[in-house]
Amino acid sequence: MAKLFAMRVVKWTPLTTPYNKPLLLRSIERTQKLGFDISVVTMELPLKEVGLPEHCQSFQSMTSLDMMQKYLMAVRMLDKQFEKLIKEFCPNCVISDVFLPWTNDVAVKFGIPRLVFHVTSHFSMGALECTRLYKPHVNVSSDSEPFVN
Repeated sequence: MAKLFAMRVVKWTPLTTPYNKPLLLRSIERTQKLGFDISVVTMELPLKEVGLPEHCQSFQSMTSLDMMQKYLMAVRMLDKQFEKLIKEFCPNCVISDVFLPWTNDVAVKFGIPRLVFHVTSHFSMGALECTRLYKPHVNVSSDSEPFVN
C-alpha cells in the first residue's frame, strides 16, 4: 500500500515496531531506490510495562493466552506514541489495521480522516458474514458436526 501511495507522489510514512522494520524496509527498498518518498518510523512496544520480556516482539511469539492478552495491551498502549507522531508529522490521513481501533480516537482528536483496512481475505470475510446472517451452525448437534455455510 505504501508503494502505491508513494508512486502517486504522496509522501508515505508507515509506522511499525523495530522488530518489523527490517521486513518493511525490504518490501519498499526498490520503491525508495526509484526515488519515491517513503520513510519508516518506529514505535516501541511497551513490553516491560505489561510484564512481557523484550524478545516478545510479535503476536506469533506468544506462547500462552496470558502472554497474548499482555501483548494486545502493549499494542493498545501505543496510542500516546502515535499521538506524538501525529503532532510531529501532521499527516493528511491515517490508514490503520482494523485491529488498531484506538487509531480512530487519535485521528478524531486531531481532525484527520482515518481509513481502515482488514487483511483477512474476501472469501473468509464473506464466510463470516454468511454465518452471521444465516446462522447455519445453530442446528448442529456438536462442535464436530459439519455444516454448509
